[in-house]
Amino acid sequence: MDVAELPTAWQRAKTALRFTHPNTHPPPPDSKQGPILVAYEQLGGFAAVAHHVPVEAINQIEDVRVLDQLAAEPGGDDMIRTLESVAATESLRSAAKILHLHYNSVAHRVAKAEQVVGFVIAESYLLSRLMLALVLQRLRDSHPVTMVPVQRCASVSRLANTKYSKAL
Repeated sequence: MDVAELPTAWQRAKTALRFTHPNTHPPPPDSKQGPILVAYEQLGGFAAVAHHVPVEAINQIEDVRVLDQLAAEPGGDDMIRTLESVAATESLRSAAKILHLHYNSVAHRVAKAEQVVGFVIAESYLLSRLMLALVLQRLRDSHPVTMVPVQRCASVSRLANTKYSKAL
């Protein structure tokens, strides 16, 4: 890489990092899921969202505010983790497997969330709406101004003890 390209590479790396910022809630028990590494080139249109949608605008999006409301309730971390798994796998059964929960437990959480969000999560386009809201929430929470201190993130601690830490 040419030295002149370093500032652009640094900005792109910081943008990609915002998508990999771990949640503050712990992963499921015995989970092999750790921090996800994302290359800037894989972000596509999400990079534009990260660059051009300010935190203030994200805070005004009703779907993000509803997710914040769900997260603030007792068991909110588990609810958000469940919604992330459902959105990522597009299947309650797959989400249940990842979360090490019974299918009915995941279905119950999703039904409870649907009452709050006001739409049926399992419908194709509405599942995309949920994923977008989760991504926006993550971008907002990983913005340098609002970022959770690293010492609170268990996934970052796990990452620090791996071969990837030397690259960071």
